[in-house]
Amino acid sequence: QRRVHGTTNNLNRFLSMEKATKNRITTPGRTLHFWNVPPHYTDQSFHRLFENLPGGTIPRSVLFFQGQSAPPESRLSSGNDRSSSGLLEWPNIEQAMNALSLANHLELMDDLAGSSAPAYDGHSKMSRYPWVLKLSVSMSPIKSRSQQGGYHGE
Repeated sequence: QRRVHGTTNNLNRFLSMEKATKNRITTPGRTLHFWNVPPHYTDQSFHRLFENLPGGTIPRSVLFFQGQSAPPESRLSSGNDRSSSGLLEWPNIEQAMNALSLANHLELMDDLAGSSAPAYDGHSKMSRYPWVLKLSVSMSPIKSRSQQGGYHGE
């Protein structure tokens, strides 16, 4: 049997100094950056998603970035956005890190029928590619960004 070591894998982000300097290592926080979700997702969609995950807690605040900054009704009708991105915030770091571990890379349903359960077919009704929720820690709390014109759903 041959063992594979991470030190020889091209996907290792720390293989060279050049690759390592591109990494942004952060401390855990209570705010998560999200991207690659259906453009019509709302704060209620995220609430249903995290309610349906075993051990999940709903985010305290949701902020959609520019391009998705209008209320969801306007975002839905514009049809220009391929996906949504923004910030999710929990009351404490433990809940945010739990949400990150439960939902990062989760395949999502389109949520047009009001359900935010994980997708079991893995495909979007609006796209031939699945919606795969991406999450990372954000160092910017929502309160500091809410004055920048984003839609702040609570």
